[in-house]
Amino acid sequence: MKDVPQDHATSLLGTRSNRIVLSLLAGSFVALIAAAFDIVIEAMRVPSLIGHGLDFCLLLMFWTASFWVVFAQIHRRQEAVRKQQQQVAELNHHIRNALAVVLLAQGLPPERAELVQDAVKRIDQTLRQVVPMTKDPVN
Repeated sequence: MKDVPQDHATSLLGTRSNRIVLSLLAGSFVALIAAAFDIVIEAMRVPSLIGHGLDFCLLLMFWTASFWVVFAQIHRRQEAVRKQQQQVAELNHHIRNALAVVLLAQGLPPERAELVQDAVKRIDQTLRQVVPMTKDPVN
């Protein structure tokens, strides 16, 4: 079976130490953004109440954009899992139908053996479509 390629985000977040380091970096980045907003607002000599409101709005926009990216990534992963589950369900359907023919062929006369061969070919074709191989081990 082929290995499922990991996207860049999955490989970065794979280990616990990577998640801790990235969390600390993200927190530091947010702190720097907040400090930069405060410096800009103070440099503009904006009254305190307006400055706090402006700071709040800027941070709200930053966090909204950040969560938008995170939720979009989660949605993409859920779609990929759903697509994979649908492929497995189709594979299951095709293999069960072909195996039913093989199971029922036990009582058939030898001249009807082509039914079994056709069922085996359908199983093989289905597996090759869903799980393509780079080399054919038989040939």
